Amino acid sequence: MLDDYIALNGLQLKRDKTGKIHLCRSFQFEFSSTGNERYNGQIVMIGYRIESIQMEPYRFFEENK
Repeated sequence: MLDDYIALNGLQLKRDKTGKIHLCRSFQFEFSSTGNERYNGQIVMIGYRIESIQMEPYRFFEENK
């Protein structure tokens, strides 16, 4: 789940696989899986298509203490 932070951190023109030129944007964001810790991620888009998503390793659940 996104943690109220997303920022554009890159903008350029890039050709897609067919040779057409599109706007290439990269976004950096923070997310939380348990609500306690925050992790970083990045999305790269070419036009309206997602090119890649990278996320830091994160916990799926909280450990019982």
